[in-house]
Amino acid sequence: MPPVPKDVPNTRFIDLVTNPAQVAYSRFGEGLVDLGPNRHIKVSGYRKVNVRIGSTQATELRVVLGKIDGTTLSTEHRLPIDQQTHTFDITGPELGVSLSGGPANTTESVQCWVYLTS
Repeated sequence: MPPVPKDVPNTRFIDLVTNPAQVAYSRFGEGLVDLGPNRHIKVSGYRKVNVRIGSTQATELRVVLGKIDGTTLSTEHRLPIDQQTHTFDITGPELGVSLSGGPANTTESVQCWVYLTS
C-alpha cells in the first residue's frame, strides 16, 4: 500500500502593519481594506483565515467570504473591533475585509494583518 500523502502546510501572510492600509471611508462610514488588485484576494487552497485590526476609528470589522468578483454570492461576518485576532473557516474562493463605523468622507491609516493557513 502506498504511503498516505501528508498535508503540506500552505500559508500566506498579508502584512499591513509595516505599511498600513489607507482606508477611505464613504459618506456612510464604510471603507474597504485593500488586500489585492480587486481589493480582495483568492483564497482557494486555504482552510482558515485569521484577521486582526489595529487601532482605527472604525467600530466594526466585516469579513466577506465567497464569490465576490462580478455577480456576488458571499457570506459576511460582522464583529466589533476589539484588538483580538478573529479566525474563520474558508467558505468560498475569495476574501474581502472592510470596516464600518469610521468617520464619514475621511481617510485613515489602519494597521491590519491577514494570515491564511491550510
